[in-house]
Amino acid sequence: MEKNPLVSIIIPCYNAENFIENCINSIINQTYINYEIICVDDGSTDNTLKILKNLSINNSRLKAYSINHTGIPSVVKNYGLKLAKGEFLLILDSDDMITEYFLEKGIKYFQDNLVDIILYPVKFMFSNNNYKIIGGIYNNSLNISDVNYLGATNKIISGRDAFRFSIYNKLIGFPFYKKTIDKIINFNEESFNGDEYSFREHLLQAKKIAFIDTEFYVYNFNQESITKKIGVHHWDTWKTWFNLEKLAQKHNYEKKLIKKINKIRYSIY
Repeated sequence: MEKNPLVSIIIPCYNAENFIENCINSIINQTYINYEIICVDDGSTDNTLKILKNLSINNSRLKAYSINHTGIPSVVKNYGLKLAKGEFLLILDSDDMITEYFLEKGIKYFQDNLVDIILYPVKFMFSNNNYKIIGGIYNNSLNISDVNYLGATNKIISGRDAFRFSIYNKLIGFPFYKKTIDKIINFNEESFNGDEYSFREHLLQAKKIAFIDTEFYVYNFNQESITKKIGVHHWDTWKTWFNLEKLAQKHNYEKKLIKKINKIRYSIY
């Protein structure tokens, strides 16, 4: 592994004119500087693409692309994946941010521990400037409205265990990938919430997954963002959990876990 490997940062964008610059500034302000920013605009109807092109004039590490509107975040992400050249991969929502040492500490941890995925705590920011910090492995299922603490962090688990914890809603973290994970699989494009499936599929492809709590992914609850609008049809959600059930069966998980997924699937309607 190179001493300072390239990190590819993909930012899917849609009508993000009010916050995309803050997102990109959080990358520019990183202490680690060997990165490329790949912004893919999903046919925005505002000035998002214009802002991106203006920002790219003075920043050779930022590339702006535009596609016809799809409304499906996974399609936009996969477009960016095809352009990514880095050894490590981060996918950032256009209205979110990362803290200053996010990349530097992540790369050092990758190099020191040879893991496939690092999961960071998430700092959930609300419109009234209140926030909650959540991340790690928890003893009980999580509910964002009533927790504000870190679970077990600074530890390494298998991808198989991480998948199990995620089904029981006992695992939260924002992923920073070693690129080999996404050479195997892309993001599921079947539905609006395909990330629910893809994230867990990525976990299963990883041999070792780490949790660290020294930096945060800052998640802004914003109603305008393509990825924050919860306009997901019940059918999309049902199909996602149907596919997760098949995935768990394929990997020979215990009957108890299969039944848990099945129960979630049939509770959707």
